[in-house]
Amino acid sequence: MLNIATYNILHGRYAGMILENLKFLLEKGADIICLQEADLPFEKPLNELLQTPAFKNWRVQYAHTGVGGNLATIWDGTRLQFQNSEILLLPSLPKPAISQRLTFRTNVRQRVGLVSNFLFENKVVRVTNVHLAWEGGIRQRLAQLSYVRNALANEEASYDILAGDFNLLPTRALRRIEEKKIGATLGQLYTNALPNIKWNFDTSYTAPEDGLETVANICRAFGITFRCRLDYIFTRNLKTISGEMFDLPGSDHRPLLAKFDFR
Repeated sequence: MLNIATYNILHGRYAGMILENLKFLLEKGADIICLQEADLPFEKPLNELLQTPAFKNWRVQYAHTGVGGNLATIWDGTRLQFQNSEILLLPSLPKPAISQRLTFRTNVRQRVGLVSNFLFENKVVRVTNVHLAWEGGIRQRLAQLSYVRNALANEEASYDILAGDFNLLPTRALRRIEEKKIGATLGQLYTNALPNIKWNFDTSYTAPEDGLETVANICRAFGITFRCRLDYIFTRNLKTISGEMFDLPGSDHRPLLAKFDFR
């Protein structure tokens, strides 16, 4: 069995709570954890965690390309033998989208994928950690996924796991439409590992750099809970045994953890 978690950590702003949550995921059996918004300042506390007795055998790979492009993949070195990794620079918009200008976030974002190959039980498993764009809408997300799919097709692996923040639309009906488009883009060989999880995002935690604190504070004042599903795990040639979302503090996203077996 192989256990994979994906977790957007809100820039690592609440580092103490995030580190405790990583310990929790370790206790739940995680072998690999894909982190999004693992911004540069979070490297120091994460590296310090990996030096503690519980994580002494864990290893890490980072990808940093600026705002919207900060990933980290950590794994248990006693369970997986690292082979190599590659950073994919995903297609970017030529200029800020209208949605960015409306929220005063006008920087062009270089989204990224971090591809890591491991040897696990004499099988090559490829894990791709991604953070897709909210800017540019579904067209941009699909363009980025097409790029990832084509890049992975260039070097075939026995087993694939694609995990991360897909930034889908918030309402359930529209999200289902986007999920179908993502499935069609990836192709029939890929399976949505956790299709029935209804939400793993709400505005209980915010970070100033996202510019959403005013909206979040208004929602809190009126007791409004805004929840949606943004994070996903897709697999190829793997069988999903179980999966769940954990309602943990410290980020607007909640981690997903799934257990897989080989077909």
